[in-house]
Amino acid sequence: MEEHLRALGVPRPARLALPAEGRLSPDEQPVERLPGALAALGPVFADFGRYLSSRVDLLPRRLCEYLGDREARRLVSNSPQLGYSNDVAVRAMDGPLGRRFFKFDPEPRAITGWTQQHYASLTPNMPVFVTIVRPDADRLLESDLPLLSQLGPWLGVSPDALAAPIDDF
Repeated sequence: MEEHLRALGVPRPARLALPAEGRLSPDEQPVERLPGALAALGPVFADFGRYLSSRVDLLPRRLCEYLGDREARRLVSNSPQLGYSNDVAVRAMDGPLGRRFFKFDPEPRAITGWTQQHYASLTPNMPVFVTIVRPDADRLLESDLPLLSQLGPWLGVSPDALAAPIDDF
């Protein structure tokens, strides 16, 4: 984690006043690389960044826009850390898929940071979507949630001010 954040440069203290519209203040760094760094750190960090994009009460509007833009979402969806193998469906169903489904497409229809979806049929005329939560979700949450507070310097937010958004997240 520290390696990804160090690549962003030295964090600067939070500024007290917002700059004039459209201009960076002397102590404000461009934040274009922050969404990519969060995506590289995994789904907990990427989703926390998207959550923070709605917190205009906490972060400057420019930073919220970078964290919530479509490019940031594209980086997250294409991150190699977020994909997982196709056989996760077989393991999640705890046995042969033929016992539970009339038909099951083993190739995921969609893979997100936390889930993968498959087309399936319960009977010949009853199609369904099967959503499987990634098997390491609990481990990721347990290991990464305590680390979110270390983002404060790169966000320009004090640890005390960041504690409540982390709890809300």
